[in-house]
Amino acid sequence: TLFSVGNGLGRVFTSSLSDLAHRRRLCPRPLCLAMVFLAMAAAHIILALRTGIVGLYVGVFLAACAFGSTWPLTVVITSELWGSDHHGANYMLCDGIIQMVGALLVGKFIAQSVYTAELEAELAAAGGAPANANASSSGEMAATTCHGHACFELTHWSVVVLCLCGACAVAAVGYRSRGHYKTMWALEAQDLQLRMERRAKQ
Repeated sequence: TLFSVGNGLGRVFTSSLSDLAHRRRLCPRPLCLAMVFLAMAAAHIILALRTGIVGLYVGVFLAACAFGSTWPLTVVITSELWGSDHHGANYMLCDGIIQMVGALLVGKFIAQSVYTAELEAELAAAGGAPANANASSSGEMAATTCHGHACFELTHWSVVVLCLCGACAVAAVGYRSRGHYKTMWALEAQDLQLRMERRAKQ
């Protein structure tokens, strides 16, 4: 529930804040996405540390806000940088393929490998006995379940590294596209002035 609420709030408020920054010409919009990636990295740092139940809630909510913020920004940035003629194909390149690769890399290979390694270490520390003998009398469930903070700690740190790399990459895109955004801001200012003149004549 907390993740869903943060996801929704991130989609609404980040879009509004990035539009405000864009209208006031504070920074190219890709830099807003870089800040979202930094927020996601911060969330996973909180989740990776042993911060207790409060840290869990804060980390989940912050990660949800950052996750929800990513997708509206990606849609708008794709349109602003490459136009709307082939927007669907360009967006799916940035969204669909990346999600597929990310889900396989993080959700499958990294998380599963870390979980399995920690489960084996837990069983070895117990002398080959089930990890939690109280979970079931036969030990069938316990032998396939990892317990404790370490089960996903390395996964969180891996995501932190990926988020920092993503933030650097998007910041580089923002730096390289600053001329494009200056031209866009100038055209938008001209368009606004023309509309104001038409209203004044009416």
